[in-house]
Order: sequence, then structure tokens, then C-alpha cells
Amino acid sequence: MNDELFVIEDGVLLACLDKKAKDVVVPNGVTTIGSKAFYGNRYLQTVLLPEGVKTINRNAFYGCKSLTSINIPNSVTSIGYSAFENCTGLKEVSIDSNAVLNDLNARFLFSGNKTITKVTIGEHVTSIRNNAFSGCDGIETIYYIGSENDWKKISIGEYALPENISIIYNYVCTHEYYDNCDTVCNICGYTRTAPHYYSSILSKNDTEHYYIC
Repeated sequence: MNDELFVIEDGVLLACLDKKAKDVVVPNGVTTIGSKAFYGNRYLQTVLLPEGVKTINRNAFYGCKSLTSINIPNSVTSIGYSAFENCTGLKEVSIDSNAVLNDLNARFLFSGNKTITKVTIGEHVTSIRNNAFSGCDGIETIYYIGSENDWKKISIGEYALPENISIIYNYVCTHEYYDNCDTVCNICGYTRTAPHYYSSILSKNDTEHYYIC
């Protein structure tokens, strides 16, 4: 999307003007996703948050029912109340392995999202607040990048996580990308040098090559 389709003031993304946007790339230079910036955008399927975003305010993505996954970049330090509540199509949540975000301290952060099946949590998280994942009954496993001893040190509030989930410790991401030329893993935030894929066309005199991405 073009920057003109956002309302941005002093690094704060206040709104996305295209209420039917399906795939959103937040521009570099944005440091805060404002309250209700994408509130109720039922068409939004993917959103790429750049390194440099520090704050995701309350209700920022509330009710984005078609959003399927979200990766929290390393730079994020705080996430507000109900930021991703009622994103009922959400399946994967990932907090980067080197994230400086210590506390999932917002109530109802991801609550009500019964379709979430995979959660990856970085080793620097020290607390998960009450009801953070309440009602996320589809979560069976949490993939934790730290050790079992590190996990035991995390302060976990009431109803923060569903009952009877299993924890995989020392998780090593296999890395997945939205398309062949993406540089950032959509699970853990690992940055790679993207391979470039070529296709060929025949001209009268020679073969010409061009990027497909």
C-alpha cells in the first residue's frame, strides 16, 4: 500500500484509509500503531510491521476477523489492551526471538480468538497478564524459544493461557516466508538475504531474464 493510504502523524499510524485493504505493509518510520488504527477491518488478511515499531496501542487490530497471523517485531516494547481481541481468523501469533517486549501485560490481548493454534514466545518475555489468551481454546502448544527454567520464571496471570497446553522449550524456528522474495520470517522475525527467482523469455536474438518478484 502507498503511504497516502495511511494517516500518520509524528510516527503514529492513526488510521488506514482503505477499509477493504487485504494486505498491508506498514511504512518504515512508523513507531506507534495508534488506538483503533485498523479497528474492525474485516478484510485485512496480512499485516507486516517493520522494525522500529515500538508500541501497538489498545484496540489497534480489534475485530480484524480475516487476519490470519501476526509477527511482533523485535523493536516492540508494549502492546495495549485488547490490541488483537476478536481477530477470529487469527491462527498464528509470534513474538520475535530477540524481542525487547518483556511483558504481555495487556488484558484480553488476544482473547476470543478460538482459531489460534500456534503461539511462539521469545525468551525475553517475563510476564503474561490475566486473560491475555483467554478463550483461545484452539491453542494446544506454545513454542518457547527459551529454556524450561526460563519458562518457570515467567509470571503467568489468571486465565492468561488455556488449560492443558503443552510447552515446547528451546524452540528453533524452521523459518517461513509469505513469498519467495520476503526477507523476514513470518514466524520468528529472522532476517535473511532473500533469494531472487528468475524467469526467462526468448527474444529474437537472445534469452532475457527478469525477476518474478
